Amino acid sequence: MNASAFETNNQTFLKAALEWLRLLLQSRTPAVEEKPKPWWCRRRKHQRISAKKLITARQTMDDAAQADPKPAFSLMADKLNLSEFDKDMLLLAAAMEIDPDLPALIAAWHHDHSRHMPTLALGLSIFDQEKRESDALSSCRPLRKFQLLEVHQTGGASLLTANLRIDEYIAGLIKGETTRLDERLLALLFPLPPAPSLPASQAAIACCLERWLSAAKPVGIVQLTGADTASKRDIMAASSALSGRQVMSVAADTLPTLPDEFDTFVKLWQRESRLAPLILYIEGMEPTMPMIGEDRAVTASNPRLIRNLRRIGEPVVIDTRNAIAELEGSGIIEIKPPTEKERRELWLNALALRGVDVEEKSVARLAGEFTLASSRIEENVEQAVYGLESHHLENGPDCVDRAWQCCISRGAADIEGLAERIEPKAKLEDIKLPPHGKAELERLVQHARHRSTVISDFGFGAHTNRGLGLAALFCGESGTGKTMAAEAIAGALGLPLFRIDSASLISKYYGETEKNIRRIFEAAEAGGAVCFFDECDSFSSRRVEANDSHDHFLNVQINYLLTRMDSFTGVAILATNMKQALDPAFLRRTRYVIEFPFPGAEERKAIWQSVFPQETPVGYYLDYDRLSRFTLSGGNIHNAALAAAHSAAAEDKGENASVEMPHILEAIRTELIKIGRPGSNSDFLWTPPTSEDKQGKAA
Repeated sequence: MNASAFETNNQTFLKAALEWLRLLLQSRTPAVEEKPKPWWCRRRKHQRISAKKLITARQTMDDAAQADPKPAFSLMADKLNLSEFDKDMLLLAAAMEIDPDLPALIAAWHHDHSRHMPTLALGLSIFDQEKRESDALSSCRPLRKFQLLEVHQTGGASLLTANLRIDEYIAGLIKGETTRLDERLLALLFPLPPAPSLPASQAAIACCLERWLSAAKPVGIVQLTGADTASKRDIMAASSALSGRQVMSVAADTLPTLPDEFDTFVKLWQRESRLAPLILYIEGMEPTMPMIGEDRAVTASNPRLIRNLRRIGEPVVIDTRNAIAELEGSGIIEIKPPTEKERRELWLNALALRGVDVEEKSVARLAGEFTLASSRIEENVEQAVYGLESHHLENGPDCVDRAWQCCISRGAADIEGLAERIEPKAKLEDIKLPPHGKAELERLVQHARHRSTVISDFGFGAHTNRGLGLAALFCGESGTGKTMAAEAIAGALGLPLFRIDSASLISKYYGETEKNIRRIFEAAEAGGAVCFFDECDSFSSRRVEANDSHDHFLNVQINYLLTRMDSFTGVAILATNMKQALDPAFLRRTRYVIEFPFPGAEERKAIWQSVFPQETPVGYYLDYDRLSRFTLSGGNIHNAALAAAHSAAAEDKGENASVEMPHILEAIRTELIKIGRPGSNSDFLWTPPTSEDKQGKAA
């Protein structure tokens, strides 16, 4: 459409319409009987408007309404299916916002200077009798159904005499303003970003949706099921681009809940979807589910919204994890994330578009570790290549490393708040375990690094959806190094570690615990995080016979956790010091069961030799053999070393400060008293070594 031609035609139409309305009001103003006045008080009577002049003005307006391109008023009237009387009433109300002389003409018609607003009675009196519609302001007619006119009934006024005012947004459209959407809807809706390049499996779904949306009048509601919200957005953006429609997204929990507010939203959306080719995309819908609150009253999860969905109009697309049974007759399409091979292609193409050439094997682990949608992959590549923290990168390995860090950062943002993030600092060589336990840890790391090859290239992922992840159970007393080992594994894999405890997982509300478990596992799968379930016996204890509702809900939670662990494809570590309290089903779902025994003398000596960082100034002579004779766990040894370092620093010796045996022995005494095993004073006496002892150590 030629913008200048449209603007010219629009102004021509408005000018002709205002002229016709002025003449019409002047010609239809009732005469007022006046008392005879002296000739010097008489005013010259207005010239009467001839019928021919009115017909000519009306014909001029009708011709301007049919110009090519059509003015905004005619386009709106056609799309909203307005009758001739509806159009005349809307034009009369719109003229009030354009012509400053019109209120005086209306007041003259009413013979009352205070009544200068248009009314239905005025329209019925001045417009063509054959086209009059006394029910034009009923709630089911376009003028009120689409919120075109506001009806102000004050003081018990009827619909006939109520003041009418045009909607501000509609008045702007008639005047030719290019505002895309009503500001009341803009507060809730936002357009989806442009569609990225889709993999073949998702492009086929986008084409299917495009055929439905390209119909003259798309009928029905479509549910997009599945957990990958980002992929659903990508598919919706692609299908809307193919069909020439614009997708407007709204979060389900932001939709109005009060009946009057929801009714207004429906009317505004129905109006906007007729004026422009729009698609409403509701994100985050959930099926109705009984919820038990503190008062034990059973409520439903937003059932009113589900019941009222059909009132919104069509087409409507819903993002829901599981199909909503209440929406009978709606279409259901399951959306899955891109396969690993498709993700490899997406990574390679996104890097190539930005001038970075890498081999497929360079992005294989990226594709296997992070289950990302196409748009997320492009965002991470964009950040990796043109990131703010450095200049443009073209080196392939550097870009892949940066993309890895971007994926970790974005994925961590999704899971934070549900779990505590631990920055991995320990290394595998810091873990002091018997040879078999150490070998199991190294084997776990190797399997985790290459699990994508087994799932994708070796074909296991095509044959089963269960048991493809790596779950490990760490058993042992407190302080034996379970958390440290989890850190070392996450660090070796280059992934963040998230610790999940019962406080963040278990909720008193029915169904919320399962939601928390689901969100944690899904975020970990998409963002490549290692899940560390500390003290897992608190939420994975043995199932019991259900004697009351508490037992029943506990069994349901354990069953869901078991099921979700089966389908988890990432790395999960469970730690407990009460292995006997775990449900036996957990042992079947763990690939590795690694015992963390209480350290013996040799392990304690190795821990003491490595417990102080290289930067810590330690004395020339530390008797590690003597220190290893104190039966302390690795955690107790760490506490003692830290306390000894504080004691040495508190002596204010400046550069001469160092951690000596007396500091360590005193810290050990405190640690033993804390755990209820105080020793005799002789155990903590320290005699400085003689010069011969020092020479022997040096030799």
